[in-house]
Amino acid sequence: MSSTTPTNSGPTVNRDPDGNRLYLTLSGAFSTSGVVAAMARVRHAAEQCESGFTVIIDARQFTADDPGALPTLAEWERVLEFAGARAVVRVGEGEAVSNAERTAPDRRTAERVLAE
Repeated sequence: MSSTTPTNSGPTVNRDPDGNRLYLTLSGAFSTSGVVAAMARVRHAAEQCESGFTVIIDARQFTADDPGALPTLAEWERVLEFAGARAVVRVGEGEAVSNAERTAPDRRTAERVLAE
């Protein structure tokens, strides 16, 4: 994978070498504005992808810092689909994935979901 953001910054966005899959890792507490900033990074990386790319959002270490953070994450997932993503899968359990359209408990399962 080639990183499109520094590894020491809050959320990280990575892209497969083929450019058809983006990975967003969200670690820590995120406010609504923090989710918007993280997803804007993914949207920017998506502009470098061909239509039909896929996205895996690893939210296993994600904590909503305010009531708007999770709904905002779901809204941005739909924005990515409008931007050409074929599918977005959120990885995690409990509240972190409660409002996601596609979910998986781990990255390996998310990869299988996207292969279907």
